[in-house]
Parts: sequence; C-alpha cells; structure tokens
Amino acid sequence: MLLEQVMELRESIVKSGAIKKSDSLFQGAGLVITDYSNVNNEDAGYLLVNSDHAYELSALVFALKDIFSAKIDYLSKYEFYGRLGRAAKTYLQNNPDTELILLAVLDEAIVMAKELEE
Repeated sequence: MLLEQVMELRESIVKSGAIKKSDSLFQGAGLVITDYSNVNNEDAGYLLVNSDHAYELSALVFALKDIFSAKIDYLSKYEFYGRLGRAAKTYLQNNPDTELILLAVLDEAIVMAKELEE
C-alpha cells in the first residue's frame, strides 16, 4: 500500500514535471528546509537543506508525511525525515539545484516503503 502510494506520487510528478508549491517551508523532527542559502547550521542540532526549490521540496515532504503517517511515530520520525533530508543534501552536493531533487527524495521514500512493507 505505501509503495503504491509513493509510486503514484512519483508518477504524477514525472508526468507533470513538477509538484505544487507548499505555502510554508517544512521544519520539524530535526529537518529544516529553506531557500536561504546564507543560513549555516553547523552544530545546530538539525539537518538543514538549502534549495532554490525549497517550497516544492517542502510540498513533497508534507505529501510523504501524509502517506507514511500510519508508520511514523514519535521516535521513527527522526529517521524518516532525516533520511529524506540526507537524500536531498546528497543530491544537492553532486548536482546543481534542479527540480530533479524531488525524484532523489522520492527514490529514498520508495526504499523506506519497501523496508516497511517487508
């Protein structure tokens, strides 16, 4: 069920070429998504993802939060959002800031869905 929902979300993004922008940036469970590239989080205790597509990335994280809501609890949320954030940061370190960051994060969500369904 989880995997099907994540795959449907991925397919809709691939077909349309985008995701609707969120009204707000995601902040929670140790993950902060921002479009302010001058923000530094050294030793801040959270994972900061700076992106020109921060509102689209936030919309994706909110959508994944809804899909995984039955599997995320007060402890697992840190691993869940941490893995999504690390996938985004890893992609951004190796590529210019493009909308393909969404697919990199979705690929990590697919891996998590498979792990949870096993």
